[in-house]
Amino acid sequence: MLRTFIYTAPIEQRLKEMENKEEFCRGIEIEILNNITVGDLVPGLAGARKFRYSDPSRGKGKRGGFRIFFLDLPLVEKVYFLYLLSKGETEDITAQEKKEFKKYIDLLKKEAKHEK
Repeated sequence: MLRTFIYTAPIEQRLKEMENKEEFCRGIEIEILNNITVGDLVPGLAGARKFRYSDPSRGKGKRGGFRIFFLDLPLVEKVYFLYLLSKGETEDITAQEKKEFKKYIDLLKKEAKHEK
């Protein structure tokens, strides 16, 4: 399975703070390549998924680690990393953030149809 991984601005901002950025990115990409349906579908986010990923820098496993929101667009073989949360910050995104991500996801899907 070929996939291009695209890191959106909110993810890029968070990755700047990480010491092990390359290792982290490689790990989440492998996780998705091994199971494109990893995690759960997020209600109201038009096919976006959320999965847990460990945070070794804090000694936390998947449950206490990160929440990663992503969208797979198989027609154009792209995976968009939308958002990254640390368990210590919050458990989930707000209703307003969901609305904004839904608009963005709709736009990505529309662009993908034109790429095909």
